[in-house]
Amino acid sequence: MLSEPSIEFVKGMQLYGDSIQVNYDELLSKDNPIDELWTSKVGLDSNQLTEEKSIYAVYDYDPSDIYKESLSFTYSLCINKKGNKVIISDHLYLMFQVDLSLISLFDVYDFIDEQWIPKSNYILSEQADFEKHYLKDNRRMVNIYIAIEEEHG
Repeated sequence: MLSEPSIEFVKGMQLYGDSIQVNYDELLSKDNPIDELWTSKVGLDSNQLTEEKSIYAVYDYDPSDIYKESLSFTYSLCINKKGNKVIISDHLYLMFQVDLSLISLFDVYDFIDEQWIPKSNYILSEQADFEKHYLKDNRRMVNIYIAIEEEHG
C-alpha cells in the first residue's frame, strides 16, 4: 500500500496558521472540521498550493491516546505568516511520501496507525506530527512526518 518510510531528522521551524480542536469521531461526519477549515482557508481548487509553495498541517496529540476510541487533538493549518504560532522542534521523524491522487489521507493514517506502527520497532513521540502538502508534476503530494522517540524490541 505505502512504500517504507524514510527516517529523517527535521530541524525545528515556526509555522503560523489557524488551529482547531478536533475529535476523531468528527472526522467521520459529513461536517468534517478539517475539510471545512481547508475549504475556508485554501479553497476547493487548492489555488494556494503551487510547485514553489507548500502548505503545512500539524497534529498535536498525546501518543498514549492514539488507540483510544475517541482521540482528541489540535489541528493547525499553516499557510502564511498569520495566525497562531506552531512550533515544530528539532526531532526524528518517519516520513511517508504519498500521492493523493492514488489514496486518501484517511486511508493512509488508518494504515500507519493500525498496521505499520504496531508492527514496527518505533515508539511514538510526544512531539507534534505534521504534513507537508505540495505539488509535484501537477500531482498533489503530501509528506507525512510521524514523530518517533526511539527504536524498541
